[in-house]
Amino acid sequence: MNLLEIVNKAREKCSVTGGALSTVQGLTFGTESYRFREWVIDEWVKVQETHEDWRFLRQPFSFNTVAGQNQYIAGSLAPTPLTNFKSFKRDSLRAYRASAGFSDEQLVNFQPWDSFRNLYLYGVMRTTQQRPVLFTVAPDESIYLGAVPDDVYTVNGEYYTGPVTLSADADTPSMPARYHQLLVFKTMMRYGAERAAAEAYQEGEQMSKDWMFRLEVNQLPKPGFGDPLA
Repeated sequence: MNLLEIVNKAREKCSVTGGALSTVQGLTFGTESYRFREWVIDEWVKVQETHEDWRFLRQPFSFNTVAGQNQYIAGSLAPTPLTNFKSFKRDSLRAYRASAGFSDEQLVNFQPWDSFRNLYLYGVMRTTQQRPVLFTVAPDESIYLGAVPDDVYTVNGEYYTGPVTLSADADTPSMPARYHQLLVFKTMMRYGAERAAAEAYQEGEQMSKDWMFRLEVNQLPKPGFGDPLA
């Protein structure tokens, strides 16, 4: 469902009088229709912010290193800067020597900032150039490669985007379409709280929990086993 359809579905579920809206553009501030639109938009942002590692927030990226340069900033990556960047997926990086192609591709593992800093940003390792085998994410969210690249490497991986709002009638939430109903039920809760409509609130609350659970099962990383203790 798009924004217009979600708003109309929420209005229908809340038994709001009047026919379906033909648009949610140009609504008068403070009117009921205006509030429904704002509730849907607000709840979509909240859903995106509930977890930082939703699968639907993952986007691919790729950039080429510069020989002798070990720091790379998300907003300045070449050839394509990352848009709406929030954080890197830390188990996703791999790299290959650009002149060799995919046959040279290897994983580039993550190392926490403090230990990386003590190893690769210390003494002669600051300028030692080799094939990068590790990376870290600095406090400013830039990537550091270790060692300093000795050639042009193509690095690719994934990142998580920040929340995206809805505004146009046809704007559609990026989570799978079968879970858009979640926004309808969350909007019912907002309506129920606003109008002291206990029935609408209770149905919205019950169904929101159910649909959020389904979304989490589908869109969050599956639990795994940790490393052995010995």
